[in-house]
Amino acid sequence: MRRSAREIPADIAAVKARIEYWRRTRARRTAMSEELWSAAVSLVGDEHTLYRVARDLGVDYTTLKLRVMESDTRALTAGLPRADIEAVEVPRPAQFVEVDPTDLFGRVGQGVTVVELTGADGAKMTMRVPAGVAVDVLGLASTFCRRS
Repeated sequence: MRRSAREIPADIAAVKARIEYWRRTRARRTAMSEELWSAAVSLVGDEHTLYRVARDLGVDYTTLKLRVMESDTRALTAGLPRADIEAVEVPRPAQFVEVDPTDLFGRVGQGVTVVELTGADGAKMTMRVPAGVAVDVLGLASTFCRRS
C-alpha cells in the first residue's frame, strides 16, 4: 500500500512536534539545539531517506546531510586512537564548478584549450590542450574533486 503525501511516520512526527514546539517558543534567530539535530539525524537510515526526513521535519536538506555525514564519520572512528581520528576528513559536497567557455573551447586563432580547476581546499589544476585533442572535462573534474 502506498502512503499518502500527508502521512508522516510516527517516529518522524514525534521529532517534528518537538521541532515545531521549539520554533514556537524560541528567541528569534537562535540555532536549533544539538539535541534536536541528533534526533533528526537518528531518523535517517534504513527506514527513512534523508530527503523524506528533511522534508517532513521542515529542516534544510544540506545541513541535515552534512550532520549525517559527520555522525557517520564519528561512528566509523569510534575506538580509534586520536591521531587516526584527526586524519579522517568529513567529505564536503562540491559547491560550484566554473568553466569559462573561452578557456574550454579556445579563442578564434588560438591553438590551445585551457582547463583550470580549483578545489575546495584551494588546490589548482591547469591543463593546456592543443587544438584537435579531445578532453573529457566532466571526467577530469570528477577525478580532481575525488582526489585524496
